[in-house]
Amino acid sequence: MQIESLDMPVFNNDQDTTRAAEKMALSGVSAIVALGGDGTSRAVSKKIGPVPLMPVSTGTNNVFPYLIEGTLAGLATGFVVTGTADLEVCAPQHKSLNVTIDSGQSDVALVDVAISRERFVGARAIWNIDSISELFLSIAEPASIGLSAIGGMIRPVSRTDDVGLHISLSRSKTGNFVTAPVTPGGLSPVFYSDYTLMKPGEEYQVLDKPCIIALDGERTIPLQPGQSAKIEMSLDGPHVIDPYISLRLAAEAGYFCEKG
Repeated sequence: MQIESLDMPVFNNDQDTTRAAEKMALSGVSAIVALGGDGTSRAVSKKIGPVPLMPVSTGTNNVFPYLIEGTLAGLATGFVVTGTADLEVCAPQHKSLNVTIDSGQSDVALVDVAISRERFVGARAIWNIDSISELFLSIAEPASIGLSAIGGMIRPVSRTDDVGLHISLSRSKTGNFVTAPVTPGGLSPVFYSDYTLMKPGEEYQVLDKPCIIALDGERTIPLQPGQSAKIEMSLDGPHVIDPYISLRLAAEAGYFCEKG
């Protein structure tokens, strides 16, 4: 086995992850394995194009990466890079949430975009549900922790569904509410006024300003009163290895069997 180190400057932020993944993709790797949570997967996915991604859950918010033992993740990735696996089945293209600011700035989330009434980025993780006015979700699974769990308890949306979910939260704490595991070990009542399914290419304008736009659970983009921003769900996200499907197909194809 040959191991090569990346020659690149390190600044100790998420851009290091994005640059490293981009260098790997440009070097011609057949797949990339990412250890971390939603934020790490997001940083890796930005610049890798069609290179399959195997996200392994080791982070704080772990909706996007798979909770799977590392040996199995490695075996699944190995099957995908053999060149015989059907990538549309084993590494299908996922959704993303694209954020565009009128200044020309743009960014992407893989799981959730939250519009927070807070004014400053500060500590990046967002835990105060009372500050959130809107949620945009590409994945809303009941068996998850974090902001997407709110949608999962209202109207589940899987990672393979070709729709997303938009939820308008209620500031008055009256009317509809859902009980969701927003933080580990705790259940929170979350009040909402309405929800709609997001269709691919449909644009949503951010109306509650000034605000902070949080991407995959982290405050990222401050939006001032005179600025405008739009959010759009896309089906052109990263190609993500499904380890369970990949391992099953590899076993069915006899990749782990040798005849004596």
